[in-house]
Amino acid sequence: MSLSDTNKVRNYKIDFLRAVSMLLIVVQHYVVWGVKPSPHAFFDTSRILGGANLLTMDPLYLLSCIGVNCFVMISGYFMITRNDYRWKSLINLWATTVFYSVVLYLITAALSGNLNKRELVNCFLPVWSKQYWFVSTYLAVMLLAPFLSKIATSISKKSYQVLLAIMFGLSFMVPYGNQFAGGQSVMWMTFVFLFAGYIKLHGFHEKLTKHAGKIAVLLCLLYTATFYAVDALKLHHIVGDGFQLHGFASDSPIFFMSLALFLMTIRNSDGKKYRWMSFSVKIAPYILAVYLIHMNRNFYPYVWKIFIPEHYVMPMALHALICCSAIFVACIVVDYIRERVFRILGISAFVEKVSSRITISKIK
Repeated sequence: MSLSDTNKVRNYKIDFLRAVSMLLIVVQHYVVWGVKPSPHAFFDTSRILGGANLLTMDPLYLLSCIGVNCFVMISGYFMITRNDYRWKSLINLWATTVFYSVVLYLITAALSGNLNKRELVNCFLPVWSKQYWFVSTYLAVMLLAPFLSKIATSISKKSYQVLLAIMFGLSFMVPYGNQFAGGQSVMWMTFVFLFAGYIKLHGFHEKLTKHAGKIAVLLCLLYTATFYAVDALKLHHIVGDGFQLHGFASDSPIFFMSLALFLMTIRNSDGKKYRWMSFSVKIAPYILAVYLIHMNRNFYPYVWKIFIPEHYVMPMALHALICCSAIFVACIVVDYIRERVFRILGISAFVEKVSSRITISKIK
């Protein structure tokens, strides 16, 4: 089955990829906000466990960097043919973000015994106060999405390719750095969104798609090996400079790894709902809450204080996967309860009522 055939059937592998992408985002935060600031960032290569950590944490971190890109690709792939606003989803995202922003701040204020009224007010305005950078940027792209869809479906394939080439060139970390884009920018997410949309509308190179899995593994190994070589030359891990963060979402190798995994996911879809991935379909409505809960800027220090041990008795990569899986599942359960509470309190009905009264729907 070709990529174009995936327009006709639902590819349940994409729901699984969405869940995996969020799990990888949790893993990335485990490294950046959990391990990186701790004494564990210094690998004692004279010990077997230290050497194992050095050899596994770099590729695990690089792999985790693809989570955000894949998450946005999924949205672009499904939404590129829609030129209408899904106001219910957008307002529900806003309400859920405000809920966790406020509730988690109150919990942390109670734990610390320090309630700041200004900070509490900011929690009611999470997008403008940048409580969550990803939600702020993602919401902006979702507001632009119908216009992006209109453009993507109106221009020729050649013009679409030129547009993507220009956006990629401006987003590339070298030579521009963050001058025009960067991994947390609206422009970068728009580029990723449109690239996935291009695949949906025009397909992709068949040979590259066929070998996407092998390409993803090869890129990860080459990217990791490059930085191992750089670290060895600089004597980073030998002299104790500690764990180095090498990857970012807008690095071109990271993007190509994300693209390879995405192509591997959508390739040869038969639309079947496989039993081993059926859970990902059921938890899809609660996936974004995993980010909202575990990376609340007031709450996450407590999360990593609980999950990052004083001493490791197993390889750090294994510990990361176990702990991040536990965080993922716990957040899903919490948001399932939150969704039921919203229904009981009538918040869900209110969101639906408000969204139905918004007159701006389709972009013509």
